[in-house]
Amino acid sequence: MSDRDRSGYDVEAIKAAHPLMEFLMSRGVMLKRKGAVIMGKCPFHGEQNGEALTVWEEENKWRCFGKCDAGGDVIEAVMRLDGLDFKAACERLGGTVPDAPRPVRAELVKPAEMAPLTSAQVAVQAAAAKALATSAKLCASIGNRRGWLPETVRGLALDGHLGTHEGKMAFIYPHGLKLRWQQEGERRIAWAFGGNHELWRMDRLESAEVRRVYVCEGETDCISLIDCGIEADGTAAAVAIPGASCWRKEWHPLLAGRDVVVVTDADAAGEKAAARILSELAGVAARVARVNPLALLPEPLRNEQP
Repeated sequence: MSDRDRSGYDVEAIKAAHPLMEFLMSRGVMLKRKGAVIMGKCPFHGEQNGEALTVWEEENKWRCFGKCDAGGDVIEAVMRLDGLDFKAACERLGGTVPDAPRPVRAELVKPAEMAPLTSAQVAVQAAAAKALATSAKLCASIGNRRGWLPETVRGLALDGHLGTHEGKMAFIYPHGLKLRWQQEGERRIAWAFGGNHELWRMDRLESAEVRRVYVCEGETDCISLIDCGIEADGTAAAVAIPGASCWRKEWHPLLAGRDVVVVTDADAAGEKAAARILSELAGVAARVARVNPLALLPEPLRNEQP
């Protein structure tokens, strides 16, 4: 009898929606890649010394070769960690019975301090995106000033990632609005609301088709990569940290098992940020590398970057 017939849940869909390695890391398990397997301290018996837990990423399976002497999949992991039976574990993972209207999908891990947006803030975000998306003149002006195609600018506005607010360029985050403008010849940056606890365009990482992620230091470098077609085939995504010192461990599960290219500036802050990100993602991402953003741009655009 299949798992679907026995339980009434689409077990394979649940497991596909919750990659085991990402789930374990979201529960605080530190994992390290060692050859073809991934190892860590077993959370099921509170291991303090050694690394008895082994995870096979491709098979989405785990086994404890220590005190537990047990193994299984992500459902079994939830059962053991939370003391649930099979049905309750499936429900906790968002499982649905066949033909139910609510799909199974992986949720992004959200830091606890993120408060829901007010209706007024949602309206400000929507108005900012609309103001840019509906103005061909404004898209062209921003594009010409930054060396981007107007189509790229408008596309980001239509996606709800970019806009204008009170005459300032607005980077739209899931729970924030970050403004950038020039005043008296100096670059100014301020948050209308929100803060440095999210990745810009982090919703792009919800797609299982994205296997390579470019993590940029700042939104404008991210746009430059998008403008160069780095996302054209649908298997890559460019996201941005709000600033060089803003990296957060809550973002690790979003990058687990993917190829990550860290795109930070070649200054002291960029070097420090790159070193931290590369160190923390070792054993989390499938592969990690770091490049200077100018190395990814076509030659004519390199000298135009501020």
